[in-house]
Amino acid sequence: MMCEACTPPGEECIPMGNTCCDGGSKQPGQDVAEPGHVCAATNEKSEKYPRAKHKYTCQRPAAVALPQASAALAAPACVAHGEHCAEGADCCGVCASKGSDLMVCEACTPPGEECIPMGNPCCDGGTKRPGQELALPAHVCAATNEKSEKYPRAKHKYTCQRPAAVALPQASAALAAPACVAHGEHCAEGADCCGVCASKGSDLMVCEACTPPGEEC
Repeated sequence: MMCEACTPPGEECIPMGNTCCDGGSKQPGQDVAEPGHVCAATNEKSEKYPRAKHKYTCQRPAAVALPQASAALAAPACVAHGEHCAEGADCCGVCASKGSDLMVCEACTPPGEECIPMGNPCCDGGTKRPGQELALPAHVCAATNEKSEKYPRAKHKYTCQRPAAVALPQASAALAAPACVAHGEHCAEGADCCGVCASKGSDLMVCEACTPPGEEC
């Protein structure tokens, strides 16, 4: 169980428990008796998660039939971001390697945007399940000739590109040899984190995204 930002009313949500503001629990094992909002299915198709059967939004319970609300809470159409990848179930985004045997579902990186070359995190390129790879990915995470502003210690900026625009040796290097240690990995001697190396208590040091100047930390 992890603490995360709640989803505002009317916005798209992932039906894993109740993630809605004025609806979700603040502590493990505690459910809100009369939630102000629930994550329930609509008749629309999700553009954010194209493989999901329905679009889910945070709605007032009065606007949701009870069986529908129960189904939305109990039967997610895909595995939510931050959850472990599961056999026989698609991630809502992509199934990303976090090192060793750890595979976690996370949002895919849109074409043209900066990516971290750990496996293939690109939309229309990354796998939805552990142990499965796309034979002909539409996009790959490959190096450019630019310098990354987001990860200043990285040697190159990596973006999600069409394979036709990437020389095969370059694409292979981008997938197999990351220029920096990805978020969620343990900090390593002699290798820079893509973000910052943060202490998580005791002797645990983990790479994570840095907080931009002026933002809350």
